[in-house]
Amino acid sequence: MQLRTETAPQLQTGVRLGIEAQTVVGLLGMSSLELSEFVQNSLEQNPFLEEAEQTRCKHPLDGRELLRQAGDPFGASRQMKRQGTRDVASEEFQRRLYDQAAAQAKTIEEAICEQMDLELADPRNRAISHYIAGSIDAAGYLRASDEEIAEALGVEVARVQRIVRAIQAGQPAGIAARDLAERLLLQLERIGEDTELARCLIGGNLYDLAAGKITAVASACKASAAEVQQVLDTIRSLDPHPEAGFFTDTSTVIYPEIMVRPTPEGITVTLQDYYLPEISVNEAYVGIAQGRALDKQTSTYLRKQLKAAQALIKGIEQRKQTLIRISSAVVYYQEEFFRHGGVQRLRPLTMAQVAERAEVHESTVSRVARNSWLQTPFGVYSLRFFFISTAVHGASAPDGDVSSQAIKAKIRELVEHEDPHQPLSDQDICDALTRQDLSISRRTVNKYRKALNIPAQAQRRRY
Repeated sequence: MQLRTETAPQLQTGVRLGIEAQTVVGLLGMSSLELSEFVQNSLEQNPFLEEAEQTRCKHPLDGRELLRQAGDPFGASRQMKRQGTRDVASEEFQRRLYDQAAAQAKTIEEAICEQMDLELADPRNRAISHYIAGSIDAAGYLRASDEEIAEALGVEVARVQRIVRAIQAGQPAGIAARDLAERLLLQLERIGEDTELARCLIGGNLYDLAAGKITAVASACKASAAEVQQVLDTIRSLDPHPEAGFFTDTSTVIYPEIMVRPTPEGITVTLQDYYLPEISVNEAYVGIAQGRALDKQTSTYLRKQLKAAQALIKGIEQRKQTLIRISSAVVYYQEEFFRHGGVQRLRPLTMAQVAERAEVHESTVSRVARNSWLQTPFGVYSLRFFFISTAVHGASAPDGDVSSQAIKAKIRELVEHEDPHQPLSDQDICDALTRQDLSISRRTVNKYRKALNIPAQAQRRRY
């Protein structure tokens, strides 16, 4: 018998997606801004794509109102309604929306430079202030010392100190401080509350204050617990993050693509695609691509671009349909929240449940939820917000399960109504929830309390 050796076909575990599938997968994970930018770039780079002639601004607001709300995308988006089969914004409106929002927000450096240009008459002092402004970090702190700045610029230390004080006297209060203690003292000085006791509390007792050791701090500063409590209330009213009102990152701007509105007949889920231009395939280029007078290289390139254009148009449409189906499934499960609001009405919900109802793969739900936002009567929420883990099994819940968000809401409510002189411990909160037929461990209460940024019992005690 003759033996023959043959090469058996090897099983490939990897899956190569076609251009249409690759495009859809990529588009599903994009935010509305990323998609808008991607489409604009494709229009510039792909000769087969063109913006449809009927694309125009159909925004219901008049021009002055539009300009007024241009820096408030949510305010404008709340009033947008679908008109006909498509509601889109022109390129001019989109540019204005972005530019107006960016113009209203300044960086810390820009704000300080503008203030010092008005405050300081000497051009050299203004130049020094600009250097100092550029040395302030994103948290609003001036990390470099006066000596380091003076050495870098070749000027006197005293001159640097005067300019630093001028910056610290500007807006916002507490900017250009070297640390948190100096920031708080600058703010107290601004309101005339920089007393000896306040300086004692901030100067060396901040950590003990944060830990709720009121009596120990009172003894160290030779004051009564009530006096320390009074100054502590003033300190707590200060702003530890004055830089928060300044522009730092454009990626924080979001535009909700889904509008959810309750009506007597039901809840409507509407796609808001006003930001996206309507694109189509340029038929003139299709005719050129199908001509026979092209060399092989050019013909291959054109066919590839045509496929990419067709895949993008089809992918955008599929993305819209998928987003609507997934959002509708979320609304179905979280109907009570969308009708009445309140995180206590959120039900435990998994991506697997939504995937089953929307008839898509669970990974598709995860990809869409990553960067999608919903406009509701109660605010703007990330789609991911509505996927809630089951915290406990409670007899008081309609279906027996209570979400972690609902438990957190109850913990916050208990703390808000506690006796400030005898605040609740984690065990007290645990016992109170148990009396509401919600069995939960003290460790879980501690975990949720910290997630809510609620201080511990000792730190909440009033004297």
